[in-house]
Amino acid sequence: SNNWISTSAYPVSTSYKQYFLGANGHMTRHVSGAAGMETMNWAQPGPGSQVQFDGPVIKKGATLAGPMSASFYASSTTKNLELIASVALVDAQGTVTPVASGTVLGSLATNIPSRSWVDKKGVPVKPYGEYVADNYLPAGSVNKYDFVISPKFVAIPAGSKLRLTVTTQTPTQGSPRETLHGSQV
Repeated sequence: SNNWISTSAYPVSTSYKQYFLGANGHMTRHVSGAAGMETMNWAQPGPGSQVQFDGPVIKKGATLAGPMSASFYASSTTKNLELIASVALVDAQGTVTPVASGTVLGSLATNIPSRSWVDKKGVPVKPYGEYVADNYLPAGSVNKYDFVISPKFVAIPAGSKLRLTVTTQTPTQGSPRETLHGSQV
């Protein structure tokens, strides 16, 4: 891109952009007035077990650099859940290129605040998981899940947009349902 960026420090930038998941599969830079909710089956990715959100077209292009995270308010019909957030780049011709992903298992979703990175507004930038013991929550309870998405350094060409796809994974028995109650990326 003939654009040089100094990477002598990490993170490269202290300016983070938040996107919020809105109605009709849109990601926006501002919280919408209406609360949204999506229900997914705990199954391999496909109809009924994934939701997709597209960000606005980035007219002048941009650079995605450094840590990423996702925050979801979610519940499950069982005492556990798994959410997989995948970020992709969609170019002006519609070609989708995977960029990064991250996963949270509900019973292992406890983070260590003193080791987690937050921006100046307190928004999680790089949550640091505890991962010492399963902590199951009551079925149906809505909880916040903050988790890291693999950090990347990617040029976003003019006319492209980011896409977030949220999926689940097949459990060993049954087909419980998970519900996203509100989210930010």
